[in-house]
Amino acid sequence: MQSAIQTPFTAHLVETPSGDSPGKAANAIAI
Repeated sequence: MQSAIQTPFTAHLVETPSGDSPGKAANAIAI
């Protein structure tokens, strides 16, 4: 599955609207 690379990005994007992952999303992109 090529989505393995998108998994971390997708996971963070999905958690972004959770209401407390704005920094995590930035970290995910930084990594």
